[in-house]
Amino acid sequence: MLGLARYYREPIFLGPIGWEELAQLLLKRHRVSGYALRFEPSAEAAASRRYLRLRSERARQDFLRELFFRRLAETAEGNIELALLLWLDGVRRFDRGEVSLSPGIGLDQEAILALPSEDHFTLAALVLHEHLDAEGLARVFEEPVAQSMLRLSRLANAGILQEAPAGYSVHPLVYRSAVRVLRSRNLVK
Repeated sequence: MLGLARYYREPIFLGPIGWEELAQLLLKRHRVSGYALRFEPSAEAAASRRYLRLRSERARQDFLRELFFRRLAETAEGNIELALLLWLDGVRRFDRGEVSLSPGIGLDQEAILALPSEDHFTLAALVLHEHLDAEGLARVFEEPVAQSMLRLSRLANAGILQEAPAGYSVHPLVYRSAVRVLRSRNLVK
């Protein structure tokens, strides 16, 4: 590791990249492992007409690979680190030099949706301000600092926030999911 975080304070947000480019990046990294790759069909894909019309296993694997990487690119939205973690999460088994990938990838937004309204407002404040410490959040909500600290600690313990020298911020791996939820609640634009 180069420790680039010591030299750069702000994360660089990339726009969505195409599924082909994402596939190329991840497959180059995977080739180093020496394992063959097999994509497992989801129930939906296995029942699709297009999949059923494909006669060769190679054609079916090409179809499933495209489906997998399209969904991965859509979910990661340009976040390469998130795409890599979802790729690793999709690994179902290792068999005789072969890695099998499950089609069931994605982020569970249910955890963020299930948060109480006060936590949604806290996330909205953090999205708007980028970083807030307990005192800053207390000023935003005009509440005691101890109450703000408890809420920030609870969200950090849940993995939704991360603590930095400048205060707390929304964890980069859940940032886009959190923004989607906040937009659906009309809390941010």
